[in-house]
Order: sequence, then structure tokens, then C-alpha cells
Amino acid sequence: MAQEQFLNPPMPDIIEQWKFQLVQLNVQPNDIVLDIGCNSGDTEHLLVNLFPYIKKVIGLDHDKKRIAHAKQNWENQGKNEKIEFVQGDGLSLQFEDNSFDKVICAETLEWIKEPLIAINEIKRVLKPNGIALIQHTDWDQTVFMTKDIQKLRSIIQQFSDSGPDGNIGRKLYGMCHHVGFREVTPLVYTLINDKFEEPYYSYKVAHMMKDWLIEKQLMGEEELENWICELKEMSLQHEFFFSINRYLAICVK
Repeated sequence: MAQEQFLNPPMPDIIEQWKFQLVQLNVQPNDIVLDIGCNSGDTEHLLVNLFPYIKKVIGLDHDKKRIAHAKQNWENQGKNEKIEFVQGDGLSLQFEDNSFDKVICAETLEWIKEPLIAINEIKRVLKPNGIALIQHTDWDQTVFMTKDIQKLRSIIQQFSDSGPDGNIGRKLYGMCHHVGFREVTPLVYTLINDKFEEPYYSYKVAHMMKDWLIEKQLMGEEELENWICELKEMSLQHEFFFSINRYLAICVK
């Protein structure tokens, strides 16, 4: 859907996912990094904390409210001068060719009308030998332990199919090859939870699915509330399990 807000309050499973992802960038001293679809800006703060030798991180989002939120978070956390937030369009980045050592685009391409153009823009603004981390969930592959597999299949399928492209995660490797990156390495990060409670991702995403399906009038509120109650009960009985795959394409220009 979008980059998660995972630092305040902290979501330990998402933080571990992002640590794995950011290591793939091989961040070097004085690197300049662009994050397309930055949402609340948590990735920028984590980057600077993990790699204090980084030169600059620019978070970009098309949504004015998200940029305002990211800037407020930036002010609340001490106005780190290595971080900047700007509004922009992933289909036409406002930066010159060969501007960035690294580019991140996570959970964003599904919401861009022409993702191949966006990936080509990522390639354009990367410096020669620069690395892009392009990541997306494939929602069809969401796994919850359940006592009613048919109902779960309906929830997952309707959630995945009602977005712009719920299967885009499996397409990243081919799309990145198509635009002509010199190297494209596919990776999969599997996020696993054995508890259904805050602050874990399974709790957040199940409620997100419920709210989305009610808003889209695809399923009834009572049926979805019963599903949430079932997940809570299985967690109390130590029967709960959740996994989701994050697909990554690590691209070298």
C-alpha cells in the first residue's frame, strides 16, 4: 500500500525488514540517496541512524499531506540536516541525470500509473554504477493461519484484486530488466509473525484489509470482524501464524 510508519511507535518486525533491505544498498561514505514514495519519512531517519556517514537523503512523495507529515516528524526528531523532504512525481523526477548514488522505491510502484516509466526515471537519476532498491509486496501471497480457508482466500483475493496491481511484486524483476539496468538481482524477504497483537505487522495489515474491504463494499463488516476475532483467538491459543513476501529487485546502472 505504502511505506509503513514503523518508528513511532516502533514496529520491530518492519524495522528488521528495512535493515535487511538497506544493507542491499551497500551505502558508502558521502552517498546521496533518493527515496521515492517516502510517506512518513521513517526510512530516511533509519538510514541516517544506520549509516551516519551518509551525505544526504531526500525523501520524495507526490502527496502534499504525506510530505507535510514527514516534515513534521523531521522537526520533532531534531531537524537532521542530512534529511530533506520534497514533493514530486515519480513519472517525471525533478532531478538531473546521474544525481544519486542510491535510489529506493518501496511499496510505491503499484500506485504509479506507468511503472515502467517510473523505473526508467530511477535509472536516469542514478549515477553510473549506482544501486536502486525496488521493492513491493505481492498481496496474493499473504498467509494467515485460519479455520476457514475459503473465507481467507476470498479476503486475500478481493484485497489484492481491488488495488491497482496487487501482484506487482512478482513483476519487478522483469520490469527492471526491461528498462536496461546492467545488473538485476532478485531477492525475497519473508516477514513472519507468530503473534496477532500490536505492534506486529500482521495485526496492522489485517485491520488495514478489513477497513479497505468495508470501504470498497466488497465484504460485510460483521464477517470481517469475525475474522479478526478468529485471529485473536488463535493467537491466544498459540495457533496463529502469518507470513508475507516482500519482493526486491537490486538494480545496478
